[in-house]
This record gives sequence, C-alpha cells and structure tokens, in this order.
Amino acid sequence: MSAVTESMLAKNSPLVQKFARGMLKGLWYVRDREKKEDAIRILAKWIKSDLTYARDIFELSQDAWTREGTANEREMKLSLDMSRQSLKTVRQELTPADMYDFAPIRKVKQELEAKGWTP
Repeated sequence: MSAVTESMLAKNSPLVQKFARGMLKGLWYVRDREKKEDAIRILAKWIKSDLTYARDIFELSQDAWTREGTANEREMKLSLDMSRQSLKTVRQELTPADMYDFAPIRKVKQELEAKGWTP
C-alpha cells in the first residue's frame, strides 16, 4: 500500500473505524438468515425496485458477503483486472496488497466479536 494511503487512513482513523463498524454491522445483518426478508425489503427500497428483483440481487450477491468484511483473493484480482481494462494504460502492475488494507475492518471485527455483538 502506498504511503499516501497509509497516512490518509491514519489521519482519518476515527472516521475509518466508524465507517468500518457500520459496514460490518450491516454486513452481519444481511448475512443473518433470520433477517433475510427484512434485508430484501430494505434492498428493494434502497434500489427502488420490487421485491422479486431485490430478492434476485440479494441471492446473486450473497457469495461476495464474507463475515470478515473482506474480499477474497479471487474478487480482488477480478476488481484489479476490471480496473486495468477500463483504464487502458497502467503504469505498474498492481497486486491486491497494493490496493486493499483490511486492517481497520479486522480491528473492528475483533471489537464487535469481543462485545458479543449480533444483528
């Protein structure tokens, strides 16, 4: 990861932690099988669609939602490949480690688990 990105994360650490906490809580909510129908209704409202379409989007997206709040290696490589294709010119070859820093989300995950937080 670049020094610029590291300093931005450090400088905005409280904001990054708040964002990560909210994102992870939301992620755990949509992964909770008991909350599935509620999550689909929320999704339908958010994307302004009917429940059938929202349910389809929900089902298609579930594999991307990890409990850890991180992307897997395959998803990161796919994202980088799509970026390379859309940018057309890339000055250097990037790896997932150059683009992703999951340290803040891992810290929040440990805190939420230590508190026993559940959706």
